[in-house]
Amino acid sequence: MSADGHTWTLLPPLPVAGVSELRAGILQALDVLLDGRLAVWGTDPKTGLPPENSSASTLISSFWLWIWDPVAQTWQALPSPLNVTTNEGCGLCWQGLAATSRAGAIYLYVSRFWEGAAGDTPPGLYRIRLADA
Repeated sequence: MSADGHTWTLLPPLPVAGVSELRAGILQALDVLLDGRLAVWGTDPKTGLPPENSSASTLISSFWLWIWDPVAQTWQALPSPLNVTTNEGCGLCWQGLAATSRAGAIYLYVSRFWEGAAGDTPPGLYRIRLADA
């Protein structure tokens, strides 16, 4: 992150168990919202990251949306995940686009590229309504 475009620092890790500067808990940045907040896929806010030496499953069954607020300098997770199963190696298989409705509501549209791997949920377009900052 950068306030002036000249000096850069890392975003802080998500506020969950098991994270560090090397393992921030962030899977993928999706989009910057029109109000300047950043939407990312991240780890489960209740369980955090598994230990580095654990044998994690190759499938992820839910994606947690986290919002970074650069003004408040805080992370916030949505209360429930998007339940889509995909391979954990597909952290960069998503694309996101933020939009604002005529009434001022903020939406994040996300879609996933699909390789057709066994156990995967077929691709789709999802719309997530976000609370105002």
